[in-house]
Amino acid sequence: MEYCSCGKPAVLRTSWTTRNHGRCFYGYPDKDQSICQRSADIIPGLLRSKNRAEAKARKLKMCLLVS
Repeated sequence: MEYCSCGKPAVLRTSWTTRNHGRCFYGYPDKDQSICQRSADIIPGLLRSKNRAEAKARKLKMCLLVS
């Protein structure tokens, strides 16, 4: 387990900045976890688009393997 310099157990977080999106890091345990409303509105749609694209890629890969 990782600990903060204050002695509390550190919390694993994910960056959503443009430069480091998706990177995990350990952060201060008492920081507020809430995300902005715009992120809450956009992220579910992005995840759906990602899942559709991955499904399409799997389907295309299977077609290539069968051919």
